[in-house]
Amino acid sequence: MVSWLTMIYEKLLTIHARVYQEEAPQIDPATGEPPIFPYVVFDAPNTTPMFIRDDIVLEVTIWGDNKDTTEIENLTDSIDAVLDRFLYYKEGVMATRLYKMSRLSVPDPDERLRRRELRYICKTFF
Repeated sequence: MVSWLTMIYEKLLTIHARVYQEEAPQIDPATGEPPIFPYVVFDAPNTTPMFIRDDIVLEVTIWGDNKDTTEIENLTDSIDAVLDRFLYYKEGVMATRLYKMSRLSVPDPDERLRRRELRYICKTFF
């Protein structure tokens, strides 16, 4: 699973510079400052082992702090263009293909924040 998470992280970094796993830190270790919006957070909270593969749910959340959501919409579009139906194969290690399940606008209790969430089912063979 570590190699799978690393592959997802590296793929997201090709699209955007600020990517975090599970949650954004209070202080970005690269800058020593709070994370700058927009940023991307990804997680794989669910895995369903099958007979010959694992089905992994990947959640990608795009966070912004601007009432004009154009920037996070464009970032969401860019991420989806790369991840939907993405195929990764590394001989002897794994093969995985991602399929988009949903794209959501998620309300946040903090009225300053805007969120978009992409969910993918990742059919993965180890």
